[in-house]
Amino acid sequence: ANQSSDGRERYYFPIGPYGQARHAYQDNDFERVLALLRPSLEQSEAPAAMVALFGRAACEQQNDQAVAWWRTLAVEGQDEFADYWATLGTLALQSQQYSAAVRALAEALKRDGTDMESMSRMRQALASLGKEAEAELWFERWTETRAVLDANNLVAAKAIPDVTAVQKLAEGLEQLDRKLEALMWRALTSSAESAGPSLTELNQQHQQLVQSQQGFPDQTSLWCGLDFHAFPLPRASQVTQANAAVSPVDSGIVNRPVISPAFSKLSDAAGLKHIYRVAAEPLPRHYSIHQTLGGGVAVLDYDLDGWPDLYFAQGGSGAPDFVGALANQLYRNQATTLVDMSDVSGASVHAYSIGVSKGDWNQDGFPDLVIANIGTCLLLTNNGDGTFSQRSLEQQPNHDRIPASVCIADVTGDGLPDIVQVGYVDDSNVLAKPPLDDQGNVTITVAPGNFGGAVDCLFSNLGDGDFSFHGLTDLSGARTGLGLVVADFDDQSGNELFIGNDSLPNRLWKIKNTAENGVQKVDLASVLGCAYGFSGGATGAMGIAVGDFDQNTKMDVHVTNFENESSNLYLKLDAAFQDRNRQFDLAASSRDLVGFGTQAFDYDNDRDLDLVVANGHLDNAISIRGEFPQRLQLLCNRGRRFQLLEVSDPTHYWGQPHVARSLAMLDFNRDGLKDLVVTNVEEPSAVLLNQTEVANHWLQVQLIGTSSDRDAVGAEVVLVGSEATQHSWRVAGDGYLCSNEGVVAFGLGDDATIERLIVSWPDGAKQEMTDITADQRVIVVQGQSGFSTVSEFSGQR
Repeated sequence: ANQSSDGRERYYFPIGPYGQARHAYQDNDFERVLALLRPSLEQSEAPAAMVALFGRAACEQQNDQAVAWWRTLAVEGQDEFADYWATLGTLALQSQQYSAAVRALAEALKRDGTDMESMSRMRQALASLGKEAEAELWFERWTETRAVLDANNLVAAKAIPDVTAVQKLAEGLEQLDRKLEALMWRALTSSAESAGPSLTELNQQHQQLVQSQQGFPDQTSLWCGLDFHAFPLPRASQVTQANAAVSPVDSGIVNRPVISPAFSKLSDAAGLKHIYRVAAEPLPRHYSIHQTLGGGVAVLDYDLDGWPDLYFAQGGSGAPDFVGALANQLYRNQATTLVDMSDVSGASVHAYSIGVSKGDWNQDGFPDLVIANIGTCLLLTNNGDGTFSQRSLEQQPNHDRIPASVCIADVTGDGLPDIVQVGYVDDSNVLAKPPLDDQGNVTITVAPGNFGGAVDCLFSNLGDGDFSFHGLTDLSGARTGLGLVVADFDDQSGNELFIGNDSLPNRLWKIKNTAENGVQKVDLASVLGCAYGFSGGATGAMGIAVGDFDQNTKMDVHVTNFENESSNLYLKLDAAFQDRNRQFDLAASSRDLVGFGTQAFDYDNDRDLDLVVANGHLDNAISIRGEFPQRLQLLCNRGRRFQLLEVSDPTHYWGQPHVARSLAMLDFNRDGLKDLVVTNVEEPSAVLLNQTEVANHWLQVQLIGTSSDRDAVGAEVVLVGSEATQHSWRVAGDGYLCSNEGVVAFGLGDDATIERLIVSWPDGAKQEMTDITADQRVIVVQGQSGFSTVSEFSGQR
């Protein structure tokens, strides 16, 4: 028993499949847990503890079929174990049965007070019920328990325990009311603590604790002083039925061969010369909080010639006024070249810009620009003659406030586009730098938790060229917003704002502006299941991409996160979302990276939405888990999972790591394949041309609203082909600091027949068209019959 298979001595190894299964669970290898336990479960030989563990592993893996089978076993005694209740609590949480989740998780924690996942999910469940104070208690409990585990690891790391580490462990155990354990650890180091109690005194304390039976936490302590008996005990059949198997429509995606993606970086000779600088001079590391964000890019056709142009943000300045010699850049697309029109167009902005976006603010048919700068938000109105007029949206510049994403879209439901600007941090210490070691290395990156959050701003369009300002919260309710998408998320009239908050719960704002009541808003994120990740915690939440990933006709949401956090895949099931990142194999591919920009795009036009992610760490610090520059990722949608693919690239851009930030989508050369534009920190931005060899068909739809706002943000487009029906949406915000080309794109696979195209406009009107030919871009105007075709849409100018 003390020898491994290769003859080497070992101190411990799990014996038998049950021990191995428990070890595999601790390694998050849930598939192995199921494989190890299923044979004994099928033979009805497994003890109740292992049956409960099987259920929990199936739940954590998001394996609905295994969960359903587990429920048929009906083994007595499962409810004696924490794993059983943790499973029911997680299932209840996923199906928005928050009261049942609270009670089930409380039962789990009563049996295992160190269950970190259940603590995190308890916080989510209570917060979703509006019990913020109680939720905060569980966040504190999670933090204290995490500190104890970390201290325990430090003690275990050395053959002779470090006295300081043992003392820290004992102090942490006392905070958790685990007095007897703390006392035993103190006894180990009593001889080394001259100022501490003697061994005799510790023995006396030990006897008193044993006699009083107060050496371990009671139920009140385990439950953070709260009484959960008022919450209903969940019924297993009820929560498992609410989490019925999630199966994407069987469209043949799984069985189709993967088409190898091919991209190449646009040649430097084309004229793109943009590098996002985080200071007045090049700065490779040692970043303040605002310098970690990078800068955005907006895709717009500012001269209405049918070719997508590019507008890049620029930092390039510093305190106190954040104005520098470098400026934002506008590039006109001339098919094979990009011409810098920044100065002649009046689009140069010398402030420290972060997020940029486009939209038709004044409804004149020409796209305008909005820029989130440190200090103020700028509106650049397109004059229609190739020039822009600049206007500040804020009267009093605030250089302590760091903005993030921004967009132009109707979010109040009055048919007029508004401006939404997400706030990241607002703090007088915003210029603080991370610490350095004796060799001048950055030891740890700056973190948003060290700063106050910033209020998200709404500039409501008054219809006369002016606006009214509204903070979506007061300063006490401010969070650390980064990503933004505006779309119709709740299938009700009007758009909502999905805001990804860094290390704080996401928000999904629904806003109405009426003459009687003014601006009214409600946060739907907790109610609809997209405020937290599957593990119950808030995440980094940088980039956001939306689309129907599982082909159930509903809009889903992909969110990129920080290292050690999996990306989220919020699938819309019925009326609410569930984070299904593990079920779709996104956890492993994302956990070691820091994801920023992301887009949902069909790289090969085969009818399913794939994912692309721009990665890069915050700073070149010695404490980071991965590398500072990181590679882009392309994840192919295989129907029931996403598969990470290698990209063929003769320019080697994909194969090299970058400190990437914003990522936008466009058809740069008008060939029907989706291209990308990416910004980086302190290195050149790049246009990545899609050169995938594929014969699949496609259609691009450009919408023009009349009674709705001209950009038609919130519209749904349904394409009925001879082989499949697809749903897509016109959205704004587009994720992280960016704005995509304003078209709704469909890949058609080998189906060249489009039977019908149905547009549901934001104001509720519907429009249906037939006799549409594939492989073209069409323009659909609200209220006009038929459509028009964009001429010369073949990659030639």
